[in-house]
Amino acid sequence: MKNREVFYHVEILHSWLELVRLPNLFTVPGDILVGAFLAGIAKNELSVIFPVIIISLSLYISGLILNDYADYEIDKEERPLRPMPSGRICPKTALAVSSILIGMALLISFLISENNLLPFFAIQRTWVFTIVLLLVMFILLYNKLARRIPWLSFIIMGLCRGLNVLLGAAIVTNSFHSKILYGAGIEALYIVSVSSIAYSEIKRPPSAVMCWLPFISLLTLGVPLYITGISLLKMCAFFITFAWIFYIIGHIRYYREQIPARIGDLIRSLLLIQCTLITIGMEPQQRYYHLSLIAFLLLLFFTSGLASRKFYSS
Repeated sequence: MKNREVFYHVEILHSWLELVRLPNLFTVPGDILVGAFLAGIAKNELSVIFPVIIISLSLYISGLILNDYADYEIDKEERPLRPMPSGRICPKTALAVSSILIGMALLISFLISENNLLPFFAIQRTWVFTIVLLLVMFILLYNKLARRIPWLSFIIMGLCRGLNVLLGAAIVTNSFHSKILYGAGIEALYIVSVSSIAYSEIKRPPSAVMCWLPFISLLTLGVPLYITGISLLKMCAFFITFAWIFYIIGHIRYYREQIPARIGDLIRSLLLIQCTLITIGMEPQQRYYHLSLIAFLLLLFFTSGLASRKFYSS
């Protein structure tokens, strides 16, 4: 009896992890870390990163749940094995969980933004709550309207990633300089291109031009290498990311049956892009500090890869 009960709870957990696309969740903390480190976060401010990562993960998960909730009727016909249409997760329960996560994100961001409520945060972080409100608005807009208009949905998904980077920067500053905006723009552009391939996966095989859009967006990463000064670490990070995404796109282009798995790899590649962005923002006096962060993101990259063997990403 106990074994049956344990198996039942494991099955429920597996269904929820499948619903929220576990491999993709490992890419979310990197957005916050990139934004914070490009903004020049000090060691004594690191404590506030963790609640902001919780905010970011809560919004990301709620968006994924709402996406499947909105697709429930379609999935019953086209993808009946997904958690909700298969009956493993009740749609009303999923909607309730998504609402709770959004409410929690708004509450935490409000507490962080109001310096008089949390006086141990020395800097006014008024942008934190504003960015979270924008993210909630885009999540709701995507699932209510934009998802019916392909290119609008791609842009909104990209904006959400870019705003996530700005959310990390808002921990440190209320004014976003060029490096921060560049990091947010790179991630936004990359996700727009990946989203276009993912959409094509459902309707028809992506065209050659569409396949190479993520690669083209990645090429713009090379620009700051010259602006901020070339170093061996920057070049290595850029070319490893460059080679990996080139390899993944090659598989999408020539092995059509692998497209769903390769889309997951493209999303996971965000972690390599995040590593490259951190090298661009690296200060000589904080080299080891940044290297430890890059090592952490690489660990998440490999962990996401292991998770993708059990759970789908796209």
